[in-house]
Amino acid sequence: LLHEVARYVRLTHIFFWASILKPGRKGDVFSTSFTELLTEPGVKSLISRGALTEYEAARLQVSAQPQFWCDLVLEWILTRCIDGMKTGTLWQCGGLDKTIMERVCTPRSTYA
Repeated sequence: LLHEVARYVRLTHIFFWASILKPGRKGDVFSTSFTELLTEPGVKSLISRGALTEYEAARLQVSAQPQFWCDLVLEWILTRCIDGMKTGTLWQCGGLDKTIMERVCTPRSTYA
């Protein structure tokens, strides 16, 4: 569970930056962007590197437009944590459910 959630956190960062960093002018040091990761070749690259599974890629592509993939992965994080608490994989203590909810929802509210 923790490895999967950690991978989802990394994926959230990838999709967040890919959706907001646009290419600069030609000749600039930062003339490229991460938007390529939101395309079919970019998704295939993420799959080949183990950042994304084929199943997850299919879910992303049918569920939302690429600029909203970050939000979808945040939902996956929340869902996996809730499932972990229900099954006992994550120990429920001292408001863990509330803390997880805040940690997942706060990033979404700050860039929305």
